[in-house]
Formats: sequence, structure tokens, C-alpha cells
Amino acid sequence: MKKINSKSEILNSVDLFCGGGVGSLGQHNAGIKGVLAIDNWKVAQEVFEQNFKDEKQVEFLNTDIFALTAEEILERTGLKAGELFLMTATAPCQGFSIAGKKNPFDIRNALFLHSQELIAKVKPKFFLMENVPGMTMPPMTPIFNEVKYRFQTVLKDYNVDCKKLNALFFGANQARERVIYIGVRKDINIKPPYPEPDIAGALKRKISYVLPDIDGIYAGQSKKLVKLPDSYLMTVTAGECFQIMDKGTLRSATTEELRTIAGLPDWFSFEGISAHDIHKIIGNAVPVQFMESLTRAIKDAYLNGTQSHAA
Repeated sequence: MKKINSKSEILNSVDLFCGGGVGSLGQHNAGIKGVLAIDNWKVAQEVFEQNFKDEKQVEFLNTDIFALTAEEILERTGLKAGELFLMTATAPCQGFSIAGKKNPFDIRNALFLHSQELIAKVKPKFFLMENVPGMTMPPMTPIFNEVKYRFQTVLKDYNVDCKKLNALFFGANQARERVIYIGVRKDINIKPPYPEPDIAGALKRKISYVLPDIDGIYAGQSKKLVKLPDSYLMTVTAGECFQIMDKGTLRSATTEELRTIAGLPDWFSFEGISAHDIHKIIGNAVPVQFMESLTRAIKDAYLNGTQSHAA
């Protein structure tokens, strides 16, 4: 494949289920220009618009994604089908989660399927879809089979690969396992690119390094766990808040601590947002460095015309 002139082409993205913009910031840091971010939660919109302004301005569309059409996406971005570089879809995971009831009839599970339909009609060069490993396990087999079937039929114009990755090995401060689907339109003629894991870096991201002033954390959903400083932070969930062990007492995490866990910079604003909603936004999000690593691998593979081995 011929190399792309990176100076003449804007690598843009549409971000479905963007939440407060945590994952969107990872895309921005990888050099991908967001042109439309979509979610259906007013609080997420407030946080997103606090942080994506001026030179980082991205239009936020607050809508029910079930009602969203590919035609509306194209109209709002001013693009034609096939012109978008990247489309990401990080649909809600609650119906698939092993910490929950793993309900195959949870209506939110169908958002993954609807995302596949939208991608097929927008026709981006690349797509990235993410969810919990629970979607691949019983009793989710019927809907997972439908997901795989649609990759082969609805998205037949794409080469698609799937890997289970742990965000800890890709720059994040959480041991957060996720199933990652990357699709490449067949005319691009490269394999779906994934980043190489940073094992040495992961070894440095224990609690004692990430939050050096605490004694550990008390967390979990279906099962409560104590994690001491020599351990890694487990997944921060959108459900029940974890607690900080601090000098013999339990307390809630501060906004600053939550920013650190999510990989957010100090300037990332949550002005006027409750502690509960901040926790929910971070629990729902793909960590900044994980999304940056994934989208940088896609970008590098496209610009180089080869499989990327980004760090």
C-alpha cells in the first residue's frame, strides 16, 4: 500500500458513547481529530463541553443512539459515506458484565448491534468497538453469535480482528480487561492493527506508584476485595464506588484521585459535577492511555501502510 501524506489528510473520528470525553481525550492525544461525539446523558455533555473547547472543540450530540441514523452523522459532520477515518463505539456493558446479571435480553446489549449497522452505512476506513469479556461467555452466546454474524455480513467490507486486552499493559492505571474489535475497510488493504503491550511500564503501575499516599483500596461489585499498595488497581466500575484505605479508615476517592486513576490530566474539569457522577463517568470510560494506544496503532498503521507496532 502506498504511504499516506500525513500533512495533507485530516484523520478524523466520530465517537459513539463518548461519555464525558475520557476516551475522546485519548484519541485527541493520538492525533485524531474528533468531529462528532455522541451520548445520551446530560451530565456527560456538561463534562465533555467543559473540556473539548477552543482548539479541541468537538460537537456533542445528545441523542438516543437507538434513534441515531448514519444519515444524521454524515449530515452533521459534512462528510460523505467512506470519507471518515475512524468510528469508535464503546457501547454500555452492564448487560454483558459478569459482575451483573449477564442478561442477554437487556435492551442495552442491542446498542452494540445498532453500532455495527451505523458503521456499515457511514463506511469509515477503520472502526474500533469495545466491551467487557462477559459478552463472549454464556449465557450471552445467542447475542454474541449475532455480533459475529453481523461482522461477517453487515460489515462484510471490513477485515475484522478481536483481541482481549488488559488496559494495564497499554498505559492505563487499572487492570481493566476488555474485548477490542478493530475493523479495517478492505480497500485499505492492511491487517487490523493492535499496539504492542508495554510490560515493563505495567510493572510500575502498582497502587504504591499510582496513589503513593494511601494504604490500599476496598472495592469490588459481586465480591469485595482489599488491594494493598503492592497490588494493581482493578477496574473502576460505574456502579458501586470503591473506597480508599487511608490511615486505618475508609473514605471516598477524591476527584484528584479519580483523575489519576483514569489517566486524566490535572486540567480536565469536572466543575459542578457530583462525586457520584464523576465516578460513573470514569467507570464507564475507556482509560485515556488505553484509547490513545489503540488509536495511535491504527493511525500509524494507516500512515505507514503496514501493521503497527506502537508502544
